[in-house]
Amino acid sequence: MNSKILSEIIEKHDTADSLISLFFALIDMIIYIIILFIFGCEFNKKFFSHRQKLSLLLILDAVLRIINLYITTFIYSVLKEIIITLIVTLQFYLMVLLLNQIFTDKNNESLLESLEIKYPFLTSVAFFFLSFILNFSKAISFFKYILAIIALLGYGYYIDIKVNLFLKNVEKKNPYFPGQRFTSNIPQYIIIYFVIYYILKIFGLFIENKLYFSYMEMACDVFKEVGKYLSFSLVISIYYLFNKYIKEEDYDFANSSNQGAVNITSISNKNDLYKI
Repeated sequence: MNSKILSEIIEKHDTADSLISLFFALIDMIIYIIILFIFGCEFNKKFFSHRQKLSLLLILDAVLRIINLYITTFIYSVLKEIIITLIVTLQFYLMVLLLNQIFTDKNNESLLESLEIKYPFLTSVAFFFLSFILNFSKAISFFKYILAIIALLGYGYYIDIKVNLFLKNVEKKNPYFPGQRFTSNIPQYIIIYFVIYYILKIFGLFIENKLYFSYMEMACDVFKEVGKYLSFSLVISIYYLFNKYIKEEDYDFANSSNQGAVNITSISNKNDLYKI
C-alpha cells in the first residue's frame, strides 16, 4: 500500500480514536455525577469504602481516556498495551473486589460462603495476560483469543450464579424490587458483547488491507466499550440494591426497634410516676 495512503489511514484512525476517548471521558463524568447524586459523598467515611471503590473505578476509566489521547496510535505499541492493560486490569480487580465485599457482607449471613467470589487477585492476573494484545504472531494471538472466549464464558457463568444468588437474597427483603430482570440479565449481555469483541479480533487477524483493518478495530472497540459499561452498570446496580434493600433496611429496622424501646421505657417511667 502507498505510504501516503497508509499515513492518511493512520491519521484518520488516530483522530477518530481521540474523539471516541473524549466522548467516553464525558460519559464517565456524567455517570460519576449521577453516582454522587444517588449515593452522595463519603469524605468522612472509612478509607476505601464501597462507594470510594465505585468512584475510583470511574476515575480510572477517565484517566484511561486521557492517557489514550496522548499515546493513541494505529501502529502497535508495546508500551501502550502495557499501560492500558494494567489500568483495565486494575478496574477489573476493583469491580470483583467491590462485588465480593458486597456479597460477603454480614447482612448476607445466610449466603456468605455461597456468594464469595474466589481468588480475585489470581483471576485479575489471568485477566491481564488474556487482555494483553500481542502483535507478533497471528497463531499465538488466535490461540489467546480462543482461550479468552473460553475463560469469559466460564467466569461469566460463575459471576452470573453469584449475582442471581444475591438477587434471591434481595427478594427476601422485597419480592417485587424494580430492576430485577435487568440486573439478572446484565452478566449474560456482558458475555455476549465481549465474545463478539474477541470473534471480531479473530477475524481481524486475517485482514491484510489496513483500511479494512482500521474499520474492524473500530467495530471491536464498540463492542468492548458496550461490554465495559454494562460491567459498570452491573456493579452500580448491585451496590444500589445492597444499600436500598439489605444494608439500609436493616439499619432502619434497628433504628425503629431502638425508638420503640425508648418509647416503651418512657411509658413505663410515666406509669411509675403515676403510681407515686
